[in-house]
Amino acid sequence: MNVKTIIDGNDNLILDKNKSYCIYSHGCFCPPHKGHFDGLNQVLNIVDNKKVKVFINQIGGKRHGVNRETNIFIMETYLKDCYSHIDYKLFINNHRDKILTKENLNNIDEIIILRGLEINDDNVNEYNKIKNINDYKYTPIANNYDRNIIIFMGKRYKGLSATDFTNKLIKLKTDKNNRQNNLEKCFNYIPDKVKLENKKLIIYKLVKFYLK
Repeated sequence: MNVKTIIDGNDNLILDKNKSYCIYSHGCFCPPHKGHFDGLNQVLNIVDNKKVKVFINQIGGKRHGVNRETNIFIMETYLKDCYSHIDYKLFINNHRDKILTKENLNNIDEIIILRGLEINDDNVNEYNKIKNINDYKYTPIANNYDRNIIIFMGKRYKGLSATDFTNKLIKLKTDKNNRQNNLEKCFNYIPDKVKLENKKLIIYKLVKFYLK
């Protein structure tokens, strides 16, 4: 089985519309925001959405002061509003092997693993190191699942991070004179397809926490 690493902005993401894919993403998502779905959206824009399974593995936690229950609620809201046309499932703090089971991979041709890339600057040598590490780490996994694996690594330079989102929420709480403007800035961190009433509910829930 083969492992291929695709780095966003550096390599072309080429997928076969005739193939079926399982898209796997895991992370803290504390709190979940638009940037977490950038890689997923890029993949869904290429493949046949009827031949896709999406598995989100949310580790959760209390990063930035938001509890796990609220982060899960937000993630579930995003998935319902944005991806109801996709065969998706949200898992809570499961091991990858308990998610990518023989049953869940039935009729799946290839696995796409979404990962974040910490490097912001284009650096071919660093990219090659990452690809070599991925080959070493994921080739046994690909053999175990009997599927080729594509690792799509998205850059984090687009100004969409949980820290940036939290800072905008803090500004919304503390700057009472510019509430509407700050609210609109917070909306920018929520996926566009989320219903307006749900955007407001999410912001309302988040600002109740002692954010940090």
